[in-house]
Amino acid sequence: MKRNPKGLDYLASEIFPKDGRMTIIGTSGILPEDDEWPQDVQGAKMLVVGDWKSWGNVYFNVPGAKVEVLGEVAYVESNTFVEKEMPGDQVCENHLKYIHNVMDGEMSAKEKVAEIARGASNVVMELLRGDRYVWPMRFSAVLQKEEGRWVFRHMHFSFPTTRFPDERLTNLDEAEREEGD
Repeated sequence: MKRNPKGLDYLASEIFPKDGRMTIIGTSGILPEDDEWPQDVQGAKMLVVGDWKSWGNVYFNVPGAKVEVLGEVAYVESNTFVEKEMPGDQVCENHLKYIHNVMDGEMSAKEKVAEIARGASNVVMELLRGDRYVWPMRFSAVLQKEEGRWVFRHMHFSFPTTRFPDERLTNLDEAEREEGD
């Protein structure tokens, strides 16, 4: 199916459960019920539309996917990748918009300078690699058989990293960390 938001309701009716109970954890999902971690079909549809508008093409390694079926439940895992062409001028324009958002944000001056410097160094590094971006990604899902068809109850997309993760929680006190155990 082409990325046509008008077809999203049909797509959702075909791949998501009728009761609306499901979860997608997107690549930027940090906390449940954020935009990148919706826990119902309506939130999932909003995430999909946002990705359709801003992402490149997503390719799943279907032949190499691992699928385990246990009765009415199935588990899928696959490596995937996102591919997008972005001219250097567009990357720079996008980063300048991001800088404006950082400047208008609520970070301290020190945090703003650090964030802008980190982002700029990433942009420079990526510009040296050309206009074709291919990001490796991981995908896993849990499906359930519902009225003779398989529907997604859980989907998880993530980017591997060999460096420090992009996100870091620094405002947790000891009590909050213990709650996570």
